[in-house]
Amino acid sequence: MAVPELLVLLAAGLAAGALSGLFGIGGGIVMTPVLVYALGRPWEEAVALSLFAIALQSPLGVWQHRRRGAVDLRLALPIAVAGLLGVAFGDWLLPRTPVPWLKLAFALLMAFAAYRMVASVPAPRVDDAPMAALAGLGVAAGLASRLFGIGGGLLTVPVLVLMGTRTHVAVGSSLVPVFVAAAAATVVHLARGTLALLDGLVLAFGALAGVTGGVRLAHALPERGLRRVFAIALVVAAVYVAATSGV
Repeated sequence: MAVPELLVLLAAGLAAGALSGLFGIGGGIVMTPVLVYALGRPWEEAVALSLFAIALQSPLGVWQHRRRGAVDLRLALPIAVAGLLGVAFGDWLLPRTPVPWLKLAFALLMAFAAYRMVASVPAPRVDDAPMAALAGLGVAAGLASRLFGIGGGLLTVPVLVLMGTRTHVAVGSSLVPVFVAAAAATVVHLARGTLALLDGLVLAFGALAGVTGGVRLAHALPERGLRRVFAIALVVAAVYVAATSGV
């Protein structure tokens, strides 16, 4: 591996880990585009590498949020279990679907989620989230995870907030299904021999180095501030994904 490529992988992993801890996402929104556009990796290989790094670094984020009381397993576990169905469906769908149109649709979804995160109309408070709603969210997040290599937190965090979950808890809880979906997809890639293990380890090393800083920053920000920062990140990601969708 050339030194410039090594540095790019480390930097992408570091940024992804920081975003993971800060926003409860996998960080694939950074890693996948960098691998595809900066390093010229095929889409499927980039997705596999991104999910491998997410599977290795997300448990650290879960633990650090958990010790701060920001992981609600009553929300996280149903989403995680249902997410496995989404991963399986995404694995079947990926080679059969035009990726550019999927990326454009996902960009629009992120933009709408960003708007709802900062909308002046308060979201309805939900004390006990319906199991069917959590399961549906899990399937959608797992599907997005498999198709885009992103972990699925870009879906779960805004939806959990809209259901009345405190933003810090939504961020921490989201990392549980993020890990489960990424780990399941990684097992598939390892079984098929479609994972460049060395590159994945470099990405994961960078991501692990960035997680702690992201978690600390997330809990240093007030509720409203965290929502605004997350919304800005969603808009930036939406614009980038739409611009590079190839539609």
